[in-house]
Amino acid sequence: MSATALSAVARISYLTSDVVVNVAGNNLSSAFTTHYAKLHAYRPPKLVNVPNGADLALRIPKASENASLVTVTLHAEQDVLTRLIPSLAALASTPLVLNVAVQGDLSSVLALRTVVDFLIHSNTAEQAHDNALLAARLARTERVIVLHAFQFNASGTLTEVDELKVRPFLVAPKPEGANETHANGHGGSDHLSSFLSEPVQEDSRTAQYNEAVLATSAILRRTILPVHYQGKSNATIALVTLGTAINVQQLPNEVGIVDVSLVQPLPSSRILSSLPASLTKVIVLEQIYKWPAKWTPLYLDLLSLSQSLDANHRPELSSGVLGEQTGAPNFHSIVENAAPSTPRTRLVLGSLPSHTYEDHKRPP
Repeated sequence: MSATALSAVARISYLTSDVVVNVAGNNLSSAFTTHYAKLHAYRPPKLVNVPNGADLALRIPKASENASLVTVTLHAEQDVLTRLIPSLAALASTPLVLNVAVQGDLSSVLALRTVVDFLIHSNTAEQAHDNALLAARLARTERVIVLHAFQFNASGTLTEVDELKVRPFLVAPKPEGANETHANGHGGSDHLSSFLSEPVQEDSRTAQYNEAVLATSAILRRTILPVHYQGKSNATIALVTLGTAINVQQLPNEVGIVDVSLVQPLPSSRILSSLPASLTKVIVLEQIYKWPAKWTPLYLDLLSLSQSLDANHRPELSSGVLGEQTGAPNFHSIVENAAPSTPRTRLVLGSLPSHTYEDHKRPP
C-alpha cells in the first residue's frame, strides 16, 4: 500500500507507546494530530498534546508514570529542539523515543546528538516505518533515549507491521547473535577496512542497536541497514550522505553512494566495510544549511575515522551540502568541483533554499 513517512511513524508511535506526547502549536494541533485522530488500537496509548514551549522534563514524568515507553512526536523547528537539550538531560534512563519530522535543514536535529543515546535517520517511507519500530524496541528494552529523524515529505509503497504483532515484539527476549554485523559491506580485501593500521573501537551501544535490528528485521522480514552502499565495487569516488534520498538511476560507474542511517553512535566498522578499497576520494554530503562551526558533524566523524587507515590508502575527504533533490542529480559537477584545488563555493548536490544561498558562497 502507498503511505507517507508521517502516517507510518504516527501509526508506529501510537501502537508501540504507553504514552504519546504530541508537541504541537499553540492550538495543540500538528500534522501528527490528524493521523492520531484516525487511529484505533486494542491498547491505545495515553495521548497528551502540549504546546511548543512546554518543558518536557516536567510534562513527561507527570504523564508517563509506570509507562514502559514514551514517544514524543514533533517537527524539527530550531527553537523547539533547542529547548529540548536541558529536558533530555533530565530524562536520562527514561525509555523515550523522539520521532522528529524533518523538512529541510537537519542542523537542529544534529545539535541534539550528544544528549541522546541513539540518533537514527530515515529518508524513505519504508525506512521511517522500520526505524520507528526499531527505535521503540531499542528505547523500551535498553531504557534509553532514541531520536529518530525522518524526512517529512517521503512517501512510497509500504508493507506495514501487523498491529497484533507489535506488543509481543516489544516484550520478546533478545535474540541470539545480536553482536553480529549485518551491513551490506562485509570487509575483506576489496573494502577500505582491509587498510586499517589500527583496530576501530566500536561504541558499546552498537551491540544494543544490533539486537534491536535483529528483532525488528525478524518481525518485518526485511533487512534494516545502518549504512547502505549503492554503486560499483570498484568505484573511485564515494558520496557519503546524511539526508534526503538521492536518485541513483544515473549514477556514474566511478561513483558510489553510502547512505548513513545510524548517526549516533557512528557504525565505524560498517562504514569502512561498505566502502570499496578502490576509493581515492570521499565527499561527505550532509543536509545542513546552517551550522555554527566550519566543519559539520559527519564530516568530522569520518575525518577522525580515516586516521585509522594506512596513510597510503587513505582517500581524500571533502565536505559538502546535500540539497533538495528535485531532479536528476548532477554527479559529474560535484565530482569536478571537489578537485584538490580549493573550491570557490561549498560543494552542493541538489538545490538550496534561497535564504541559505549566501551562506554557501564561501568554501568550507
